[in-house]
Amino acid sequence: MVSLPDHDDAPAACVRVVDLDDAGLACGTHPGTPRPWARVCDLPVASVCASCARRVVPIRHRFSWSFLCGTCSALDRAIAAPYGAAALTPHHGQADEDRGALWARLFPDRAPGTRVSIGRDGDVHTQTIAGTDAWHARLGAHRTAAVAAVATAAGLAGTVEWTRFAAAAPTSPEATAAGYLAYVTAVHPWVDSVEPRVADLAWLTAVVERLPADPLER
Repeated sequence: MVSLPDHDDAPAACVRVVDLDDAGLACGTHPGTPRPWARVCDLPVASVCASCARRVVPIRHRFSWSFLCGTCSALDRAIAAPYGAAALTPHHGQADEDRGALWARLFPDRAPGTRVSIGRDGDVHTQTIAGTDAWHARLGAHRTAAVAAVATAAGLAGTVEWTRFAAAAPTSPEATAAGYLAYVTAVHPWVDSVEPRVADLAWLTAVVERLPADPLER
């Protein structure tokens, strides 16, 4: 009887794959592990950008991450800069990171926050207030649809290696601009009432072309 070595005895090279049906990233060498927090392989935890749907977004840790890649985040910041905001749209996994977005300033009732009160005994009580904007749900649905659309245009289906997907659907200023327009239309439809130029793909593309290159993009 042949004895097969286990993972620890004979580690195999990890290969990132993307499920084009649900936009999930996983390790093709170690299937069946929980995504994205698999601990049995060496691949950094990551997700697909919910805007351009063409780049991998590294997740810093379980309680702090962005749903947008470095380039799309920079585009979002560039559009917000004239308004004195750190970002235009909320697109992080933690509410604290989105309180500087123009969205939180325009719609404070929709954004999560913290209520502090002092009791009769002088004790300080802190209560977290949930936001009323269900943008997380819209973002998840949009990312799945966006990745599927990019895959269909590239002639891909099922689960494929990320390198194959990236080669078939390369990034470009035009693709980034079109992806961002689709993202704000589906997830943050209030944006065009604040900055109507986001509907102008030529203007958006020009903004992308002026952005500095992100050394972490891959």
